[in-house]
Amino acid sequence: MQVLNVNEAPTRVSLSPATVPENATQSTIVGILTTADVDAGDTFTYSILRDSGSQSGAFAVQGDRVVVMETALINYEFGNPEHRLTITSQDAGGLTVRQTVVVSVTDVNDAPSSLTLSRNTLPESSPTQQHIGTLAVIDEDVGQQHVFVLERNAGPGGGLFGISGSNLVFIGQP
Repeated sequence: MQVLNVNEAPTRVSLSPATVPENATQSTIVGILTTADVDAGDTFTYSILRDSGSQSGAFAVQGDRVVVMETALINYEFGNPEHRLTITSQDAGGLTVRQTVVVSVTDVNDAPSSLTLSRNTLPESSPTQQHIGTLAVIDEDVGQQHVFVLERNAGPGGGLFGISGSNLVFIGQP
């Protein structure tokens, strides 16, 4: 009597560590895929099944790695901080297992995207400490505190303007 080894289907797919910082560049490794299979030494081919619950095109499989494909889709503030990917693992004998894994996107402090000044005119002969306008920042990270610093003061002698909190003020003639 001879016992023949029969190929059994893989039973589970895992992705580790399954985290990526927002705005990660293309080809950033999200994690390594592994497959549970009772057939020792089996090899596996992986693919991402595009379904309605995934960000189509955000991630790709390269060998046994899940990588970022589209940086714009990996944004904590404008997207979902979790992406559900359905991964198919196929063994060398053609048997498959399909499982959903969760990729967590971690928040990073994004640089402000623009600076605005509410008003930029000053009447002639204005007194010192005259409020000119209020500075505001557009920042996709909600609730951030911003500190304003005047790096270069305009004028022949410099020192014409100053910052008080979030206000641009006229200091006066040097």
